[in-house]
Amino acid sequence: MTRGAVPAIAVIAALAAVVMAAKRLPGGVRVLDMGKVFTPGGAFRRTMVFRGRKANVRQSDGIHFSTAGASIAATLIIERGGPTACCRA
Repeated sequence: MTRGAVPAIAVIAALAAVVMAAKRLPGGVRVLDMGKVFTPGGAFRRTMVFRGRKANVRQSDGIHFSTAGASIAATLIIERGGPTACCRA
């Protein structure tokens, strides 16, 4: 396992907790797999092309999103999550 990697069992446990919590909410939740966007096939990438423009999507630590990466994630959440994906009253 590489430095900073999360064991698969921890990821599965976290997702199970999200599903259980969602069952208690009246409208449920929608989970968007950002891994498919930022790490397709599990391959790390510091940069990616989004809508025809190359963007550096990671901070220098290689883990956290840069401002551009966070902006891409927010755009996808709003677009794919529908009208209740963000800022629900």
